Amino acid sequence: MSYHEFRPPPQLQHSVRCFWTLEEEHSPHTEEHLFFPERSVRLIFYHGESYVGLQGGALTAMPQTSFLMGFQNGPLRAVSKGFTRVLGVDLYPWSAMRLLELDGVQAMHFMKAGVALERLNRQIAALLRSEALQEALELLEDWLTWRIKEVNLESNMAIEAAKMLYTSFGQGKISDLAEILGVSSRQLERGFLHSVGISAKQLARTIRFEEAHNRLLLEPARSLTELAFELGYADQAHFNREFRAFTQMNPTAFMQYMRIQHPPDQFSLEESAGLFKRSSEVAF
Repeated sequence: MSYHEFRPPPQLQHSVRCFWTLEEEHSPHTEEHLFFPERSVRLIFYHGESYVGLQGGALTAMPQTSFLMGFQNGPLRAVSKGFTRVLGVDLYPWSAMRLLELDGVQAMHFMKAGVALERLNRQIAALLRSEALQEALELLEDWLTWRIKEVNLESNMAIEAAKMLYTSFGQGKISDLAEILGVSSRQLERGFLHSVGISAKQLARTIRFEEAHNRLLLEPARSLTELAFELGYADQAHFNREFRAFTQMNPTAFMQYMRIQHPPDQFSLEESAGLFKRSSEVAF
């Protein structure tokens, strides 16, 4: 597996968490995998053969060449055949709402990208087929820079509150955020749904879960009780319940699953650190 992650240029840092590329040859032992919930809206362009669906449900062919994923409530299943080449961008939900013309960001399961992306989709698909990943990345950066100039990305109270949740790893109640911003909790929650596309509670839960997920992968031997305390869970039992809600397995079973999916000789520490380093890097 060849994975590379890229920081966004300065003009995109308020909208983009990161860009990334992936090239992988799947064998019968590595073709099946799960996508766990993330704290971003992921716009993904790919070249290859994949089949996707809800865990335990029927699989269908992945939407051709590009799709969106965002804030799903549990793991999603995918089966990839042969060689896959991928370009992705992780967008903050408030920027995804406006740049991609979305009505919301919750529970997007391999959703086909909208008409605003049709031309870009064709161009990037051609570049991925011709192995021109760097050119595809530059084209995507240029398109996002252009879109930001075309739409209104001015901040508001809900977006500022959402940024607080990202910088605190999801530790913050709607009532506390509302008090800091000098508005009512009801007013702020309405603003979240309109501008961020998801409730403040669900955003906080997802941010905190992904941070826990990533820290476990980077430090598999660490104490679960200590991790639960660091991320503001009431106790380890609360942490375990939340982790199971998002992954359908407890933290110990999750680590066992990941060791099977990515044994040390196939998934290096360097790749792991690159894949999950964005968890603790937030720049607004």
